Amino acid sequence: MRGFFSAILEGYKEQRVRSGPSRPFFEWTSRPVSAPGATEQVTETSEAPVEPDIDAGRDFAREAELEGELRQCAQELAELAEYAEQMRDRIAELESLPPESETFAAVLRLRGVEKWLRAKFHPDKHPDADEEARQAYTEATQHINAAYSALKRQDRQPTDDD
Repeated sequence: MRGFFSAILEGYKEQRVRSGPSRPFFEWTSRPVSAPGATEQVTETSEAPVEPDIDAGRDFAREAELEGELRQCAQELAELAEYAEQMRDRIAELESLPPESETFAAVLRLRGVEKWLRAKFHPDKHPDADEEARQAYTEATQHINAAYSALKRQDRQPTDDD
């Protein structure tokens, strides 16, 4: 049995030497191969090698479907690029506005706003409120106090213009 496989391996090696590595696979596989020691000679065929059919097995319907999906993706990408440009413009617009904290600070500094907020949200102004509502009023009052404390600290800090 060992001799059989050795003969096949030797035949393969001889075939590779004769055909050379640069010849296409279909050329050297289409010729008859003889085992070493056989009386039969390997002859070159005068036929031109058969070119493989590159369209064999192509799914034209699937290709058309994929090309349609590709066009749709390209269209969506163009829409996203346009939307991104609109968002960049909006960001530039918002960045040109005064800082949000300055806007809120200006509103809190308006005359009567502090008194109105404390009267509106102080828990003592709502004696009939249930426990959950009283807790919400207490938290709102704490936030109002913290906001006005921050404003007073900010007003006391020296600015860069001084």
